[in-house]
Amino acid sequence: MKVLVTGGAVRLGAAIATAFASEGAELVIHYRSSASAARDLADDLGATCAPGDLATVEGCQAVAEVAGPVDVLVNSAAGYAPAPVEQVSPEAWDEMMALNARAPLLLTQALLPGLRASHLQGGGAVINIGDIAGDRPARGYLHYSVSKAALHHLTRALALELAPDVRVNAIAPGTVLPPDDLPRSALDRIHRTIPSGALGRAEDIASLAVYLALGAPYVTGQVWAVDGGRSVGGPLEEG
Repeated sequence: MKVLVTGGAVRLGAAIATAFASEGAELVIHYRSSASAARDLADDLGATCAPGDLATVEGCQAVAEVAGPVDVLVNSAAGYAPAPVEQVSPEAWDEMMALNARAPLLLTQALLPGLRASHLQGGGAVINIGDIAGDRPARGYLHYSVSKAALHHLTRALALELAPDVRVNAIAPGTVLPPDDLPRSALDRIHRTIPSGALGRAEDIASLAVYLALGAPYVTGQVWAVDGGRSVGGPLEEG
């Protein structure tokens, strides 16, 4: 089994890559700017590195060429930035949409022959890392929230288009690995919106990604919220 994890050098992407490595996968780890972290993780996991800026068409093509045929594509790379509505420039909008919604489509297109030829039970798998903000917008993150909504809908549309050969699902985390600079007051507010009373762990997302690839041959077109119940609780705060 060969797996490409975009944004796989750090944080959530690294956890996903590590989880697939524990299943014996041949890994390709994409990175844009985290070259040192990518090389270190690749050395640890026996993986291949694939650099590229997925906000560009050329970057997507370059990563797909390095990856070659894969059985599983995990689209974890993402842009994330706050912006009041008055400050969402056309350039910021386009870059957020290009990285968070267009790149998963372009990579799926480029890697489709290998995904269709996969011998995994249920066929090849595309796993998109969305966000609960894609269904309930986060205040102050307008262009990010809309880009994740587009990714969720892309997931469902691709599942319809590619069945029965390729399964396409998304995972929508809640607050997992919050930014290091997030104020304690904001983190406390977030805690109060989570019914389970705890932040998520990267391992929660990574284990579900492995399950969707290897243990769910009859599951496609779904967006799985992993958020401690936050998406059915109160209004979303930053994070």
